[in-house]
Amino acid sequence: MQSRLVKRAIAIYLLFALFATLIFARIVQLQWFQRQRWLQYRKHPRVYMKRLRATRGSILSTHNEILATTIPFYRIGFDPTVLDEHDYPNLEDSIKALCKALAHLSQQFQKDPRYTPNFFYQRIQKARKEQKPFIYLFPYKETFDIRAIKQLKTFPILHRGRYKGGLILEKIHNKRFYPYGNLARITLGILKNDTLPLRGIEYSFHRYLRGIDGWQLVERVGNLEIPLADLDSQPPKDGYDVKTTINIHFQDIVHSALDVAVRRHKDKAG
Repeated sequence: MQSRLVKRAIAIYLLFALFATLIFARIVQLQWFQRQRWLQYRKHPRVYMKRLRATRGSILSTHNEILATTIPFYRIGFDPTVLDEHDYPNLEDSIKALCKALAHLSQQFQKDPRYTPNFFYQRIQKARKEQKPFIYLFPYKETFDIRAIKQLKTFPILHRGRYKGGLILEKIHNKRFYPYGNLARITLGILKNDTLPLRGIEYSFHRYLRGIDGWQLVERVGNLEIPLADLDSQPPKDGYDVKTTINIHFQDIVHSALDVAVRRHKDKAG
């Protein structure tokens, strides 16, 4: 009886010793062999708040022509897990129709010619099979402006929005655009990196034009930032438009006359 208790005590002791050895080995592995990996993980957390830049307001002429405007660009995300056959009696046909529309959009905006209906069909069906809650319909490098997004919102399935159609729009950046080129540019001002005003109306009315940035909870997977759309977010509030007394027609006449005079007299500026 006593020898049996001793054997049991030795077995328990050996189990504890083995368990302690495994813990120590894991500590050594994390501390010495995986140290850099976890330090990188600390620097780049998987889930974090991403700032969503507000769309800057436009600067308008006295007749409401656009002198300066901001063009936002987007990546197109999709959640195939929201597709319910009760909502789509002919779901397979709806997916095929969506793929044809996406291929047409790709051609219209001169994207890669390999983006065929079959390319999108395979992409969507694979995500459905694997029950992925998020994919990019187009590869990560492809971005689209607001004209494309307006069309996209009319496509089969996607026209039903986020929770019925799975459409997820990821706003990437804003590009400042001056339709009339250098016309009145000194008065309009300059935006450095499309965000920092240096002079002119862009600078003087910055607090009205800039808007209020929002935020979105995202998860980093490799080099991708996947929006966690089911969780709370704060959409950005776009800036106000500023209307000026600039008359485009008069401005064009003066600009052309001044340009001729500067070149005639070989001056640096006028």
